[in-house]
Amino acid sequence: MMKIPSFSQVSEMDCFETGFDEQSFVIEMIISTALFVFEVTSVYLKGFFNVLSSAVLPLAVTSISVTCEFLGNVTSTNTENIRDLGFSGTVGAVNLNTYGDTLICGHGSAHDRYYQTPPCYLLHANSAAYAQPDPRNITDFNLDGHGNAQIFCGYFADETPEWKYGMGLTNVIAQPGSSTHGILYFLKNYRPHGMDMIVGAGVAVVDVSGAYPTCRRTSKHMWNSNEPQYGDHGQLLAQDGWVYVYGGTNTRKYYDGVYVMRVLHGSEQELDCYEYWNGTQFTKDRVYHPTERQAILGPGSTQGIVTWNPHLKAYLYVYTYLAELRGKTASKPEGPFSDYFTIFTATDFAFVYSPSQQTHYDPSGKTLVLSYTGYPNIIQAVKATFA
Repeated sequence: MMKIPSFSQVSEMDCFETGFDEQSFVIEMIISTALFVFEVTSVYLKGFFNVLSSAVLPLAVTSISVTCEFLGNVTSTNTENIRDLGFSGTVGAVNLNTYGDTLICGHGSAHDRYYQTPPCYLLHANSAAYAQPDPRNITDFNLDGHGNAQIFCGYFADETPEWKYGMGLTNVIAQPGSSTHGILYFLKNYRPHGMDMIVGAGVAVVDVSGAYPTCRRTSKHMWNSNEPQYGDHGQLLAQDGWVYVYGGTNTRKYYDGVYVMRVLHGSEQELDCYEYWNGTQFTKDRVYHPTERQAILGPGSTQGIVTWNPHLKAYLYVYTYLAELRGKTASKPEGPFSDYFTIFTATDFAFVYSPSQQTHYDPSGKTLVLSYTGYPNIIQAVKATFA
């Protein structure tokens, strides 16, 4: 078994105004067919297919030197559930990973479960688990009577049955001065026949003070389907004390970019406190029908997440292209971002998606644990070391 280095666990943690032609066609047809077939899978994976045909291929830069160690597959210590995503956040002493579609497969063997021997059943649209000192391990909590994970952020009574909906979740960020409460963003997805119809995004409160963490949505949604899909690229507590929330779009209707809004840390539940990047500055005007002008990143950026990296002294955006983990840096949360550099290339999959920066393993930023999902629903972890 590969030896895993020792990782120390470290705890992290009102409203005011501030002033190709035929080939492309064929690819798109393949992608459209794939989207129809993949009925029980994450909206984020489908988003990967949407952007693939329009992905840009900038030249890589070599200004950031990085080496990467493959750690292995990520599995639960107490369930045989499989899932995707895995955004990482910390509230007090609790390191919490949030996941997307959570399934159970096979007929009981651990191998069949993990490698998804049919039949597979969707348990829930999201779940959460404790991160462990070994990045290959997570531990589920609040198990149901069959020993499976339960939904973390659930639905209102009139949003049932659950199978009609998806509910993606961001990383959680602790509230100012709190060791028990944090905020995450959800993206509600209506999918009665496996076809995604994003309803909108909203805010949820995470409470880790009880026997296990809980998540409570504060509304059905606060932003609509004709706005960026805020939260599907995670959230960032920046050096300036603002929380930046990133999102893509419905690329069948709008420009395939990444967009950002911000709110003063502690005011996340107040809709009037948000500001939106319009391409040149943050204003109170919401971004409807998003275009290239308001985007901070363009086609090919796929799903990723931004963190502040103290070692690089920069904001680091990690995303994927095919089987490659890529990074871009910026001096401001809204960019502009540098050209990309390669962090790691997975060998077990033709493509991967939804990278997660798990900064609690090394807050200095010198090393960075990253996880990503390989289709179908197999999460792996690597450890990057920056020069």
